[in-house]
Amino acid sequence: MVGRYHMTNEIINKSEMTISLMPAHNVVKMTMGEWKATFFIIIIFQLSQLNEQMGEISSSQTNTSSGVLHTMQRHREILQDYKQEFHKTRSNYQARREKEELLKSVRKDIE
Repeated sequence: MVGRYHMTNEIINKSEMTISLMPAHNVVKMTMGEWKATFFIIIIFQLSQLNEQMGEISSSQTNTSSGVLHTMQRHREILQDYKQEFHKTRSNYQARREKEELLKSVRKDIE
């Protein structure tokens, strides 16, 4: 999906960025954290595709060495670790953000 779109960004302020996906009428506003999360999702997706392609290539060959199989397994494990770490970090970020919003609304109610 990313390859088909030209991504441009423009900093609006310190916490917000605009990402314009071509055609120009598709403008999405995201916080910096959301922008980074989207970037990491794309990278993880691309790594998943590469792992699948490596698996397809090795399965099409009749003489795949144990070293190649071990390397492919290690790449799958690393990708799984990245996915788990990303989901954990995103959950922590969302929990922190929800807590900040709750505190902000409580402060507003007190005032």
